[in-house]
Amino acid sequence: MKQEANSEATMNIQWYPGHMTKTRRMIEADVKLVDAVCEILDARIPLASRNPDIDAICGTKPRMIILNRIDMADPAMTKRWAEHFRAKGYSVLQTDCKTKKGISGFVPAVRELLAEKLARYAEKGQVGRPLKVGMRLAYTGAVKEDVIDTETLACHFMELLAKFYPQTLLERYKLEAPEGADGYDLLQLAGRKRGYLVSGGEVNTERMAKALMDDYRSGKLGRLTLESPEEQNA
Repeated sequence: MKQEANSEATMNIQWYPGHMTKTRRMIEADVKLVDAVCEILDARIPLASRNPDIDAICGTKPRMIILNRIDMADPAMTKRWAEHFRAKGYSVLQTDCKTKKGISGFVPAVRELLAEKLARYAEKGQVGRPLKVGMRLAYTGAVKEDVIDTETLACHFMELLAKFYPQTLLERYKLEAPEGADGYDLLQLAGRKRGYLVSGGEVNTERMAKALMDDYRSGKLGRLTLESPEEQNA
C-alpha cells in the first residue's frame, strides 16, 4: 500500500551492519597500531558509506579520505566534498577503482599527511622506517538489498533525483516532479509513462523500481552524487 511504502521511503537508508559491534572492536584494536587512518568512501554517497562511529574511534589520529568511484559521481559535488573534508583537517585523495586513476597519488599523500612524523624519524636517524596506515573500506553499493528492499530504495532514490537532478528525471523518464510528490508518487508516474502496468491499470512499481536501480548501477542516469556536505552539518 502507498502509506506503507511512503513511510518506508522517507526513512534514513544508511546501512548499519548487524555485526557492527564486532567490527568496531576490530577497528579500535587496529587504530592503536597505526600511524594514520585511511577511510575509503563512495564518492556518490560519502555520508551513507561512512562508518558512523569512525570519528569517535579514530580520535586524533591523522586521517585521509579517499573518495572512490569518482567516475560515477558528479564532478562538481566531488570537488565540494573534497573541500569539505579538507576543511575538517583530513587529507583527501580522489580515485577511480576501475581505471586506477588517482591511486598513484596514495603514497605521496600519506607522506604529506605524516610529514611531521617522518621528520621526527629523520632527526633520530630512522630514515626508511615504515609507516603503518589502517584502511577502512566503504560499502560502494548504494545499500544492501537484503537490508532494504528494492522498491523502498527506489522510492527514496526518486526523491533524491527530484531534489538534486530533476533534469535527469525529465530526460530519462520524461517526468517533471509535481509539487508535493513523494518518492512513491514519482515511482508510479515513471512506471505509468513506461507502460509498466498490471491488470486493472495499476502500475507495477516493483518492475519500475528494478528498472530505476538498474539504470543507476549501469550509469545510464549519468554521473550522480546523492548527498551534499550541507547534510552532514544539518
